[in-house]
Order: sequence, then C-alpha cells, then structure tokens
Amino acid sequence: MKHINIGTAGHVDHGKTSLVKALTGIDCDRLKEEKERGMTIELGYAFLYLGDGTIANIIDVPGHDRFVKTMIAGAGIIDCVIFVIAVDDGIMPQTIEHLDIINLLGIKHGLIALNKIDLVEQDWLLLVEEEISKLVKGTVLKDAPIVQVSSITKAGIDDLKQQIKTIVTKIGERNEKGIFRFPVDWTFNVSGIGPTACGVVFSGKAKIGDRLEIAPQQKEVKIRGIQVHGEDVNEMCAGQQVAVSLSGIAPDELKRGNVLSVPGYLQPTYMLDARLHLLNNAGMTLENRTRVRLHLACSEVLGRLVLLDKERLAPGEDALVQFRLEELITAEHCDRYVIRLYSPMRTIGGGMILDSNPQKHKQFKPEIISFLKVMEDGSSRERVEQIILRSRTQAMTEWDVIKTSNIKTEEAKSAIENLISDGKLFIFGHENYIHIDWYNKSKDAIIEALKLFHKEQSLKIGMSREELRTRIPYELEISAYNQILQDLISQDVISTDNEGKTVRLASHAIKLSEAHESIKQQIEEVFLNTGTSTPLPEEVLSKWSNKDARIAKQAFEVLVETGILIQVNEKVFFHKQTIDKAKELIIQHIRSHGKLTLSDCRELFNVTRKYMLPLLYYFDKTGVTLRIGDDRVLKGGI
Repeated sequence: MKHINIGTAGHVDHGKTSLVKALTGIDCDRLKEEKERGMTIELGYAFLYLGDGTIANIIDVPGHDRFVKTMIAGAGIIDCVIFVIAVDDGIMPQTIEHLDIINLLGIKHGLIALNKIDLVEQDWLLLVEEEISKLVKGTVLKDAPIVQVSSITKAGIDDLKQQIKTIVTKIGERNEKGIFRFPVDWTFNVSGIGPTACGVVFSGKAKIGDRLEIAPQQKEVKIRGIQVHGEDVNEMCAGQQVAVSLSGIAPDELKRGNVLSVPGYLQPTYMLDARLHLLNNAGMTLENRTRVRLHLACSEVLGRLVLLDKERLAPGEDALVQFRLEELITAEHCDRYVIRLYSPMRTIGGGMILDSNPQKHKQFKPEIISFLKVMEDGSSRERVEQIILRSRTQAMTEWDVIKTSNIKTEEAKSAIENLISDGKLFIFGHENYIHIDWYNKSKDAIIEALKLFHKEQSLKIGMSREELRTRIPYELEISAYNQILQDLISQDVISTDNEGKTVRLASHAIKLSEAHESIKQQIEEVFLNTGTSTPLPEEVLSKWSNKDARIAKQAFEVLVETGILIQVNEKVFFHKQTIDKAKELIIQHIRSHGKLTLSDCRELFNVTRKYMLPLLYYFDKTGVTLRIGDDRVLKGGI
C-alpha cells in the first residue's frame, strides 16, 4: 500500500483544520486546549483513501506565529502541500512565512486551496487569485493548481480530492528498503501500555519485537505495539503515521525531537555542516557566529552559525555553514532544515544537511569546502570516495560508510565495488577499507621512518614493529599496519627477522669501523670458545676502557642485533653456534631416552644451574621442548 503525506500550510484562521475535516471527516484538533481556543497547537493527523491502494496521510499544521516551529516539524515529512488561503483575508504574514518554509524544505508538489469562497463575491475572488499568482511566482508552487473551496458549504471539495489524486500519481514512494528512521513528533503515556511515540516514519520498516535505539540518548528500546490510524498492526513502514509503544525507556525520557532508528546508525552530534540559503526577505545580513534556532524534522535546537566560505551572508545568497549546537541532535545527509532568529523569532533561511557528523572547522579551509561540495553535488560513488578519504587511515566498513553518508545500502555497496575495481581502495581484515592514497602514504611513511632510524642508529640491524608504528606521523590501525608491512616485505622493500619482531629496510646493512670490527671479533670468540659456560656480558666488556669501552658496548649490541649472540634471560647470552649444538644434543637425547631430566642436562653440558636452567627455559619458550614436572619432552612436530 502506498502512503503519501500531505500537509496543510497557511495563515492562522484560514480554515486549514475545517478543510481537512471536510475532506476526511476527521477533526484534527485533538487537544483540549485546541478545542477551547479554536486554534491548532500541535500537529493533527487525518487520512484519506484515494483508491488504487493509496492512502493520503494528512498532517494539519498550525498557522499562528507561536506555532511555526510545529509547522516546520510537520513540513519536514510532507510529500505534498495544500496551501490554504482564505479569500476574505487574502495574503497574510504567516502566508508568506509558510511559503518561504515550503520553498526551504524543498517540497516539490502542492496545490493552492482558496477557502471560504462562500464569504466573498466573484470579483473579489479574481483579485485574490491574481495576488496569489504573483506571490508564488518563482517558488515551488508556481505551477500549482488553484482550487476554490468552502469547508462550510463543501463547494469544491470533490474537485480538491480529484486534484490530490492527480498529484499523488506523480509522487514516488518513500524508501521502505532504507534504514529505519522515525522522528518523534509527540508522546504520551498510558498505564499498562507504557510510553508511546507518535509521528511519521521517514524511511525503512520495523515490527513488533524489534530492538531499536532512541537518539540522541543512544538508549536501546523494544517495540511493544504499533498502531496505524488507530488500528493495531504488526509492522510499520516509510510514510505511515504511527503510534509506537516502547519498553526500555521511562515516559519522562521520551520527548519530541527524539529519533528511533537501528542501533548504532545515528550518531549524536553538537555540529552539522550544511548549505544555507538566506531568504530574500530576511531583512538582515547574516554575520558569522549568529545565534539561531535550528529546526530539523521534529527538533528545535539553539546554536551558532559559522560561515565557512563567506565573511557574511546577504539576503538571497547561499553559503556553506557549520552549526555549533547547544544540545545533541541527529541528522542524515540531505535532510532539509529551517533556521529562525533567536530573537525576534522569525524564519530567515534554511537548506540541506551535507555532513551529519563533522569535526569543528575553521573558516575558508579549501579541503573542507571541496569535501562539502562533493557531498552536495557529487554522485554516490564520489561521496563514498570522499568519506573514505576523509577517514584517512582509520578503517571503514560498508556499514561505516552507510552510517556516515546516509547513502542507501545498495548504492553504498555498488559505489564501494566500483572503487575497488578501479583500484581506489585498499582492503584488509574482514572487508575493511582505506583509500589507496592513504595506503601509499602509509607505505612511504614506514619507509621514511626506517630510513631515519637507520641513519640515527646505524649499528642496529632494525627496529621493533611496535616502535616503527609509533614513528608514523598519524594513527594507523593495527590490522592495516600489519597488512602494509607484509606487502612491503613481499615487495622486498623491507626485511624482518625470523620471528618477525624486528624490521629493517632490505637495503640496510650494518657498516662497522675497523675498531668496531676488531673488538666485535674478540667478543664473539670469547662467547664461542666458552660454550655453555658463557661469561656474563659485563665480565667480557670490562677488559676495555675509555673510548674502547663505548666501542665494545656497541660491538656487543651488534652481535645481539645480528643474532650471533642470543639472549636467554636477563643476564645470560650464548653464541648461536652453542645454541644450535645444544638444541641438537637435546633432541637426540630425548629421541633416544624419551625425556630429558635435570641430571641428564647437567651431564650433557657439564654446567651449573646458573646456565642450565636459562638454557632449558629458552628451549621451552622457543617451542623445542615441553616441560612436564622437572622433565622435558619434545614438543609436537619435532
């Protein structure tokens, strides 16, 4: 079934509510205060069956100046507008303001209802029509049909219904396949049922039992019940007017302006980037950091407006802006909004959200302006590429892209596939992406960090993977970092030790002076000749003093760096040949005797516990032996 949302607009007391009642038989003034005052305060809801499986949900919005913010909340979900003008009054202040709002919110379809025709003569009616034609010239209603009606006598009501049917055929259905999103218009609480949210579903579907998240609180709730036009249903979808009872939230926690959506989808923010149009009749030049009221869906939030590409904004001009808000809010890319002055409260402009979760920007930053222009005019593919580029080296998944861009799932997936086929994305882990530009920058950063390290530490063979990652001038996600390192190793750009803990440029080799080489050989001979009764390093190095002591220490470190000397505990080092021989003896002994005891080890190597235990622990740690009690057996696979 197709659901279309039709909204009323127009000055107070021009007969919007009575016209809806004449069309549908439903009185939209549901509040006691509305009945007493004869004036619509909150949004009213009615519905009209148009045949062919189409339901027109009619949203009756207030006309009085005090309730313009409520009108904006309703207009944000309207597909078509019935612009009501009473012919006995003609064009009034809120007539003009409502028309401005209709334009700012980009409502593409509408018709003009000249109401109360029973109160005027035909000549007067023609004059009002002429005034209206001038008023709507250059607006979204410039080609809208004008229908003469009377909600009292019902004259013209059938003609109005026929015009609605004609317009509805031109309106596409809302996105039922999109991510579920439901801005809360009004709430109430019923004992035994719990808190209930009412409004119109913007996109997607949800059913009883689904777990959703209420934003900006980011609190999980569960759907207990759903009503559409007063009837219990199991599922709700885009375009429907619904009442949804919820569990998991207290009545005082749920309020107008909240949004129900899929957990994790909407990101609460104090900032929004947008395109702003200042109305021709704004009556002011907008200065940077002007305090305004932002009206978005059912939310009204105070904040300041930062001009990003202009020093000031004159009436009739457009600008890229950032809203710095005083309360958390959520939005989607392409959401329409309206701004009003903080004081006096009057509509001065509006436009479209371009980035629903930005960082704080300074004015006149070319890269920010360029990014926002792509978000405004770019294709889905271009927007996705910009979003992934902006994330730099932080991995993005398909879901991250959808959350950030608010692009339909199928469009985002197609855009990512196109970017992959064009070689624009680097893929790692489980379908994680960074842009190929940042992949190449990261490779260059790793190479430059190693070059600098080799220059500073020429006697070290390499550096640890962990230290290298800290030397990259920006944060690089560990899984991306490991994959890039592996790519550089595969390309023979860098090399690693056998354990993969230390990396170096493949072209790097330690170059020793004659003094270093001479002392290195002497130290190596000491460790080689002493076998498993190896001396402690300080004992070996003590024979050199002054300048030679520094050279000896560096030479010793080179022997360790290059793997000639192997450290088995904090103080004990063995020559690699000694380790290799000990390993072979242990393997042969265990294969012959089934195990190696401590006494066996003492006999094999003729050493004290000072060297025997560190040696055994080393072979346990490196996976040669497995300790069972005080005995050792060979670990599986040896």
